[in-house]
Amino acid sequence: DYSKQERRIVLMAGEALFDVAKNRRRPFLVVAGDTQVRALGTSFTVKLLPREPVRVLVQEGLVEVKRPKVPEAAPVKLSANTIAVAPSQAPISTEKLTSAQVSRDLAWREGRIAFDTETLAEAARAFSRYSDIRILVSADVENQTVTGLFVANDPGGFAKAGALSLGLRTEIDNRGIRLDKPDMANP
Repeated sequence: DYSKQERRIVLMAGEALFDVAKNRRRPFLVVAGDTQVRALGTSFTVKLLPREPVRVLVQEGLVEVKRPKVPEAAPVKLSANTIAVAPSQAPISTEKLTSAQVSRDLAWREGRIAFDTETLAEAARAFSRYSDIRILVSADVENQTVTGLFVANDPGGFAKAGALSLGLRTEIDNRGIRLDKPDMANP
């Protein structure tokens, strides 16, 4: 919704990158759920996923994150290499990131997913955003961690690489790709 007073985008779901030109007379706002992000000439992402807090990552410049309907969440200003996490009905937390962490978080722009000690369960959820093929992780290995850069729409390649590096077994059927411990009787 672009008007003479403001430039407003409503993010319904997913993640988007915004490169914004300064214009003091027409602020640039992104609304994601109950969170508002006001850009002040910058490059940033906003992520709104089901059952997860809103995440705002500033690549360069300055943004303000606020939640007008959540009084306990004071507005925060973010500068480059900073992330804000806005959980429902809680204060907004911020964290400074290294340039490498920012690059990992922005890998999706090139069709990649970067992990740095994420659990297999978290990795499987991340791949579900980019592919209809599900990675099913058994409970006995879901907390093992992975690190690496993977093609976002290749869950099979990720599962094979993860199985190889973690000593796991992959099994493919009509439900998806299953990762679990190898059957010692039939490795």
